[in-house]
Amino acid sequence: LNVSALDVSKFAIYPNPSKDIINITNTNNILVNQVEVYDLSGKLILTKSFNNEIDVQINTETLYEGTYLLHLKTNEGICVKKFIKE
Repeated sequence: LNVSALDVSKFAIYPNPSKDIINITNTNNILVNQVEVYDLSGKLILTKSFNNEIDVQINTETLYEGTYLLHLKTNEGICVKKFIKE
C-alpha cells in the first residue's frame, strides 16, 4: 500500500482549541474524501466521509476534552493534524 503524506501546512484547522465545530480548509483546492479522528492512544473515535470537498467541518460536541489527531484523506494522500477539544 503506497500512501503519500501531504504537507501539514496545506491544511488549516480552526478554531483550535475547539468547543463544538472544527473547520478544515486548504488553499490548494485539495479534495477531502474522509476525515478520521483518533485519540492519542491511537483509537479511532470518529469517521466522517465527504464527497470530494475542499472545505469541511467536523462536529466535536460529543468528544471529551483532550488532544486528538485528524487524519485527512484525500486523492493526493493523507495529512495528519492535531487539535484540542476544550
